[in-house]
Amino acid sequence: MKITQVKLGRISTPLRVPFKTALRTVRSVEDVIVELHTDTGAVGYGEAPPTGVITGDTTGAIIGAIRDHIAPAILGRDLDEFEDLTAAVQKALVHNTSAKAAVDMALWDLLGQKYGAPVYRMLGGARSNIVTDITISVNPPEEMARDARTALERGYDCLKVKVGIDPELDVARLAAVREAVGKEVRIRIDANQAWNAKQAVRILDQMQEKGLDIEFVEQPVPAADLEGMQYVTRNASVPVLADESVFSPADALRIMQTGAADFVNIKLMKCGGITNALRIASAAEVYGVECMIGCMLEAKISVNAAVELACAKLKTQLCGIAAGMLGCSTEEVVFENGRVKQINTEKSVSLAEISVKDQVNNDIAAVATASHSSPVSPPPYMVGMVEIELDKDTGEVKILDYVAVVDCGITINPALARIQTEGGIVQGIGHTLFENITYDRNGCPIESSFLQYKVPTRLDMGHLRVEFENSYEPTGPFGAKSIGEIVINTPAPAIAHAIYRATGVWHRELPITPEKILMSMLQ
Repeated sequence: MKITQVKLGRISTPLRVPFKTALRTVRSVEDVIVELHTDTGAVGYGEAPPTGVITGDTTGAIIGAIRDHIAPAILGRDLDEFEDLTAAVQKALVHNTSAKAAVDMALWDLLGQKYGAPVYRMLGGARSNIVTDITISVNPPEEMARDARTALERGYDCLKVKVGIDPELDVARLAAVREAVGKEVRIRIDANQAWNAKQAVRILDQMQEKGLDIEFVEQPVPAADLEGMQYVTRNASVPVLADESVFSPADALRIMQTGAADFVNIKLMKCGGITNALRIASAAEVYGVECMIGCMLEAKISVNAAVELACAKLKTQLCGIAAGMLGCSTEEVVFENGRVKQINTEKSVSLAEISVKDQVNNDIAAVATASHSSPVSPPPYMVGMVEIELDKDTGEVKILDYVAVVDCGITINPALARIQTEGGIVQGIGHTLFENITYDRNGCPIESSFLQYKVPTRLDMGHLRVEFENSYEPTGPFGAKSIGEIVINTPAPAIAHAIYRATGVWHRELPITPEKILMSMLQ
């Protein structure tokens, strides 16, 4: 299935009521439609809304990005190169995430057609329904209360209420909505970057003191103010969802690592499509951070893609738990009509039974993880600096202070990376100063115990410090690259240089034992 043509079109759909936020007012959906035509006759569809105040993407910019940059990168290529195709979309030009998202979702549409399955099933989705909210635009309190009642009449029981225009009115707006809908309806609010950090904490605390029961607040402060959002997260009585602060997997990781928000909102138009959205979702699973799948003002094509992603994450885990309950392998079960059934038998378990098992006496967590093997191996970098004390009467070297700065891309798990780095440094110091192997005439090691073969302990290390300098590696998982052997290899040249500074003699062979140092000074 080769891509033979990229067609672009536009749609205009009036909204029931104007969409008003702290950033903009919109009266109709004006989107760009992408069609990827293939030599088999299959057509993949994608969609992108111009959202200049958030993504910077205008209608002209989306069309130009696809026509002049992304289309040339994928035309004539086979869908069997799927991973390379999605990577080519992301690398075709910087930014322009809406254009990338439209083409990315069209590629996923084609992949589903090629294998005869809807995209949500290609992604592992198992749910037959999902919970969604409806947005109540920011208006005078009485109008917002009326819109909220209308939403309830249409069947919604979860409301996202826009705030931020005239912050002093926001408490009154929420009070009017809560009074209109009662206590059973969930209310979450979206400030669209309208507040500063201290203002956000004050307003949110006022809302909770009035018993308005806010589920969470979305993007309370400007997107670039991560310190401010971290302050709100730590001090407000309402959980924080990051939205405009999350454009890429690297952005999401930064927020998860710093604890700048409690949750993350994944929007295809911000992150560049389903492919990057899956990376953010996988990272969130690693960090135990819940995600919400959101959208801009998009029509069915793009919203469907977001729903596909929302349904995609738990099928494999649910089937694994069910297989254990049924006493069979995962290859012997199938998910059908809200139950997991063992093939060729009458045995099955319900989702309710699986959910209980997931929480009680269960070794399989319903959490998705992923691994990655890159076709390239970008090098990590490390700087090692050491301060030593050298006894010129005995040649003994004592490590007083060792400082390491490591660039391993985005540090996905800083605690684990720090332990790995410290362990490698200790090993490298041991190779450099202590671990001396001697052999007999038959080539067998003479040392037969740790009484003869010195392995360093923590007492031999002095003060050990590790810092990380993050850089985003586009070929790695979530922007990461390996630490590799540099943490073991770096101590030797650093210590050899320090010994040279102390004695004026270079040592080129390891280990640099006290005997070697003393003999070199006597020569």
